[in-house]
Amino acid sequence: MTRNFKALGLALAAVFAIGAVIASAALAQNGIFTSDGPATLKGTPTGEAGSNAITVFSQAVTCPNATYTGHKLSVTPHEKVPNNSSSVTITPTYGACKVGGTLKATVDMNGCDFAIHLTKTTGVADQYAVTTTVVCPTGKHIVFTLFTNEMFHSKEEAFCHITITEKASYDGLKQTDTTNNSIDLTGTIEVIEAHEEAIAGTTKDSGILCSKQTSTTGILHIDLTITETSGTPIKLSHL
Repeated sequence: MTRNFKALGLALAAVFAIGAVIASAALAQNGIFTSDGPATLKGTPTGEAGSNAITVFSQAVTCPNATYTGHKLSVTPHEKVPNNSSSVTITPTYGACKVGGTLKATVDMNGCDFAIHLTKTTGVADQYAVTTTVVCPTGKHIVFTLFTNEMFHSKEEAFCHITITEKASYDGLKQTDTTNNSIDLTGTIEVIEAHEEAIAGTTKDSGILCSKQTSTTGILHIDLTITETSGTPIKLSHL
């Protein structure tokens, strides 16, 4: 009889263990984008001032008119994102940017894109962690150009380049289904490596504003609302 009770106990323990594994897997399923069909995504900066900015060498670069377009992962020319995709290529267009309150900057993507990959649930309702990779053509990088004059962007006024060295992947972002036909992409990416160097031949003494140096303490803040360009409802689900 004792042996039978022990066998029953082991069987129940196994059932509970399997149930726990299944429950855990259900709580940690990979996220996917869902819509009525293939979609082109649009990201619009939201949040407070400075909630979309990169800080490098103690200077915050903000691009208030930036736009972001999402399409099928790693396909050129661009195609719409298929339904039930867990990864999307994001192409930003930054426009005029500011450094602090006095200088202007431009951001040259040089053919680079962001690839975002939905991973596991975070424990918050309708929210998934995001892994981000920067995909560039061979030998190309994202480059910030700083200008000394607030009114114009001319070759003579450009005095500094800040080049980003891409890592294999970045964590720190998350996507949340707003349950209102849109998605929020928010979070912070840290430990970004950047190289600062004065532009050769510039007539300005930029030693103070732009000295030759490397930093691994860059921080990117993201707060975007993602919608479908034609107004088609989109949401997050899981596999």
